[in-house]
Amino acid sequence: MRICRKNIGWIAGLIITLAVSTDAATLRAADVFGDHMVLQRGVETPVWGYAPAGTEVQVSFAGHDVTSVADGDGAWNVWLPAMTASGEARALTIRGGGEVVVVKDVLVGDVWLCSGQSNMQWELKDTDHASEVIAAADDSLIRHNRADRSGSSLWEVCSPQTAGGFSGTAYYFARELRSTIDVPIGLINRSVGGTHIERWMSRDMTAGTTYGAEMLEFCNTEEAREAFSRYQEEDRAYRQKIRGLTRDEIQALPKPECSYSSPQLLALYQHDVGVLYRKLIKPLQPYAIKGVIWYQGEANTRMPGGSEGYESLLRGLITGWRNAWVEAANRSEAGAFPFLYVQLPSAGASQAWPAIRESMRKCLDLPGVGMAVIIDVTGNLHPTD
Repeated sequence: MRICRKNIGWIAGLIITLAVSTDAATLRAADVFGDHMVLQRGVETPVWGYAPAGTEVQVSFAGHDVTSVADGDGAWNVWLPAMTASGEARALTIRGGGEVVVVKDVLVGDVWLCSGQSNMQWELKDTDHASEVIAAADDSLIRHNRADRSGSSLWEVCSPQTAGGFSGTAYYFARELRSTIDVPIGLINRSVGGTHIERWMSRDMTAGTTYGAEMLEFCNTEEAREAFSRYQEEDRAYRQKIRGLTRDEIQALPKPECSYSSPQLLALYQHDVGVLYRKLIKPLQPYAIKGVIWYQGEANTRMPGGSEGYESLLRGLITGWRNAWVEAANRSEAGAFPFLYVQLPSAGASQAWPAIRESMRKCLDLPGVGMAVIIDVTGNLHPTD
């Protein structure tokens, strides 16, 4: 898994919340369910959604019929029995309250959650030899899911017409799997460029780490609040000063000295901790997955103390996600998925880069964890090979 992606991201304010409102007046499935989707083979598979409270809901797929009743908030969920892999396009039908929802072209195979920052987000069309690779990307058993800008979760069938917009890392990962495992592969891509690992962790997960607990405690001190207030004043003055200047003139001006220092961390921890976990990861639970591939770490090299704290944060994220899937599914096996990640390349000049690489190596003592080493492949921040 050597492909990476560019830091072309969504602006934080445009990140789409995938959770469906529980005020549902009509029958619906959770947003991750859609045409061309892949369900996880070999395990009981959850299907959930919303309907008017008290509605009896029946879900039918591959000869199985299961029922549930929407609770007082309108939420319902069922579990389909474990199924073998199948590339046959079948319909998943949901009935309730006189309404019918049909999800078309559903396959059964292995589903991987693909997350992180820009290198996971980097699209296949921007990688090396993209035109030839995309032209050959004609495998209808690879399916890619992402949140589009209209707010919908979209599943796409891999083809030369669609593959260019897939995560490059995720596509090459799926292509490698398909060369040895003849089952459909589903890729759920939830990645945002330039993001710190703390954004992908719940507040409780962050507080459960040594570094996160220290920072959250610091954020509640008077020293931190005063420092952040000074930073805001300096930042406002800086923004006023650069109005009307050219790019070269702006680059010649020093930025506020506290940029990427503890005052800025106050904003991160008070407002940004867990924002992507809440909006992009938690709504997927308890969707049955085979495992996770993770490509992140560059943003944390800019965090004071972040290089020393990254080991505890990465451990907290891996363990936290696994525990969250167990809790959401109420099944211990739901959190037993492998977690595979890419070690940072040699791109950065600061001491934080090797420190975070070492933090990633140390996390290999966790069960079911694997690491791809790319330091010998490239020195680019966003490898395209």
